[in-house]
Formats: sequence, structure tokens, C-alpha cells
Amino acid sequence: MKKIRMILMISGKVQNVGFRMAMADRAADLEVGCEVMNLPEGRQVRATLEGKKDKVNDLIKWAKKGPPGANVKRVDLFPRPYEGDLNGHRIIVSSNNPGILKR
Repeated sequence: MKKIRMILMISGKVQNVGFRMAMADRAADLEVGCEVMNLPEGRQVRATLEGKKDKVNDLIKWAKKGPPGANVKRVDLFPRPYEGDLNGHRIIVSSNNPGILKR
């Protein structure tokens, strides 16, 4: 199975609804590497995903709905070359504060 890397820019009501934690948990279930962070404008989450193409696509499908309480308006996709360095699941506190909440 082909492996891919994808960056997602997820817009809408996606902050303060548990989006990052829910996405990291879903990524773990799918065995997809995931790094996810809030962006400072308050209406976007950025996620970098790596893994088997079908599993990454399943997580993208999930991201278009998000967890309960989210109201996703748009998901922009940016394919990148597969690097193989995104192991595990990291939740970044914010783009201004790159501390890791979960690994």
C-alpha cells in the first residue's frame, strides 16, 4: 500500500471543541502519524498526516466533520512528499507555543 503525507488546513468552529485530541485519537485508531495544532487566528487547525493512503484518506473524511461540537466549514489539502518521520501522534499547544500535549 502506498504511503502519503498530507497537510490539512481545517477551518470553521474547530478550536475549543476538543478537535486536536479527537483527531489524534482517531489517527491512533487508524495507525496514521499525526501532528495537529491550533492556529492563532482562532478559526483554524493545521494537521500533518502520514501513513497508508487509504488510512490517511479515512482520517481526512473524519476531519471534514470533526468531533461533536465542531462545525467544519472547509478542509484544504496540501499533498507533500512522504518523509516517514511522523511517527506517533503529537498535539501542539499552538503555533505560537510549540509545546507538545500528547505524543
